[in-house]
Amino acid sequence: MAAGQKFDSMKTPFFKVISAFTATLALTCSAVAASTYIEGYEPDPAKSEHRARKIYLLIEEGKITKKSLTPFEVSRETKKILESQIGKVILSSGFIDLHGHLKYNVIPLWSEAHGQFGNRFQWRGMSGYKKSVTGPLNNPALGEASDASSLYCQTYQYAEIKALAGGVTSVQGIGQDSTCTKGILARNVEIEEDYNLATDAKASMEIVNPEAAVLFSEKVFPSMIQNKKSMNEVLEPLQTTEGALNSRQTQFLESLKSYLGYFTRMLPEGDLRGLIVHLSEGRSTDQYNKLEYKFANKLGLAKKGLVVIHGVGMDEKDLADAASKNISLVWSPFSNLILYGDTLNPELAFKHNVNVTLGSDWTPSGTKNLLDEVKIARRYAQSKGMTQVTDKKLYEMMTINPAKALRLADRLGRLEEGFLADIVAIRLKSTKTNPYTQIVTAQQSDIQYVMVGGELKVAKTNIATEQNNTDSLVTKEQIDQSLGCAKLSEQQVMNSPLKLSELVANMKSVFPQLDSLTSCNDENYRSVIKNLFSKEWKALMPQEKLDAKNYDRFAEQLEQINTRE
Repeated sequence: MAAGQKFDSMKTPFFKVISAFTATLALTCSAVAASTYIEGYEPDPAKSEHRARKIYLLIEEGKITKKSLTPFEVSRETKKILESQIGKVILSSGFIDLHGHLKYNVIPLWSEAHGQFGNRFQWRGMSGYKKSVTGPLNNPALGEASDASSLYCQTYQYAEIKALAGGVTSVQGIGQDSTCTKGILARNVEIEEDYNLATDAKASMEIVNPEAAVLFSEKVFPSMIQNKKSMNEVLEPLQTTEGALNSRQTQFLESLKSYLGYFTRMLPEGDLRGLIVHLSEGRSTDQYNKLEYKFANKLGLAKKGLVVIHGVGMDEKDLADAASKNISLVWSPFSNLILYGDTLNPELAFKHNVNVTLGSDWTPSGTKNLLDEVKIARRYAQSKGMTQVTDKKLYEMMTINPAKALRLADRLGRLEEGFLADIVAIRLKSTKTNPYTQIVTAQQSDIQYVMVGGELKVAKTNIATEQNNTDSLVTKEQIDQSLGCAKLSEQQVMNSPLKLSELVANMKSVFPQLDSLTSCNDENYRSVIKNLFSKEWKALMPQEKLDAKNYDRFAEQLEQINTRE
């Protein structure tokens, strides 16, 4: 059947009923996953960076119910994944990716980004960006998020499979489109039901922007300084006086009220676990970028529960302030370097005990999954001589640290009794070398299986089951074209609403330049990763300086107000 015919059939009520039934079946299967007994290795707590020890886990009803250092008996009905079947594996808590824009993960790397921008507001209005990145997602043929069978929702399913294939079991970035993949593939950090909770996390592209900085610099801060008024005393008459604010300024102040309201709902009293936002994204030398955290702080938005994506413009004072408030950071080095030629200094964050996590961002400027991202972080740290960025710390940035940021460290990020059975099993090369190094340097082909709630989502052929749309991660055509793809020939995707081959065909019908699920057949992606730290890559960075507004006055005002207080 042609791609166009397939899409037409998807509009029929019958197809929607079948799709809804399939999604419901997947949810049901996940909720009552059979008990499973697995064995493997984990870092030995006695010498965690030097050797691994053998462990045995029993998984029941989506959780780890027993952990032992010795084998134990289980019922005959319990499924088993044993060393005799798959060889030695390192068992790890599934990776948690706290930075994503999932529906855009069908778009390949944006060719116009070569580290030339100062901050995120300099490229979002470019015609080339709109044409290559946002434009394809405006295709009316995609349908709506309210229709779980739509091609629009399938972009999320495609993105989650891409993440799962790299060991990621929790993702951020579904936004308001929770109806698309709730409970089906990976867990979504914005969906409370995915963690069996009544509390959730909110996410926002940004909580402040340059327009808001101009508003406060021109109409709020002068009166606060000259008349010694509080912020509320200045804002109240502005908001009630007709014509004092334009529509965008009014909209920002309304949003500010909403964001401040979120913090009143934070745990332990409220129903929110966190607010994940983009902040201080750009070069560490960009004037506006250096002021953004300070501005948000002045507005009362830098509080416990905040999770800052990027934070590149934050100085030591900002980092110390963030640490004192238990504010976490999400580091996305690949995207930062592609867009700005600069990224976070993780050692500076460590110095102030900031909780640092990793995020892959989106495929127009980011990596395909967290397993790729951690290698970029590792290479960057090594290129800068950052000896404190150890493989153990990089591993923690993908597991326990994001669990802490989400206030889920009591059920996620470690393999312990009572924790969710989100597990990635990676081929173990040796029990006597650093297991963290083996994890962060692992390739996708080293992944033996990935579980979410005890249910297999990705698995090697010898343990994959022929049920719930099992399909190969790479096609025969890809294997024939690339030796790298041949290494992934045994990877099977399981328990998805559609067979992967059908999902890919649907995506290609609306995204002719569809970003591939893996890097094995993406020559441009592999080339950029290989050359990212080379002189050749840096030579591609345009030397001209983009026009930027002057924020000297704004900086002085913030300093004056801080000094006065």
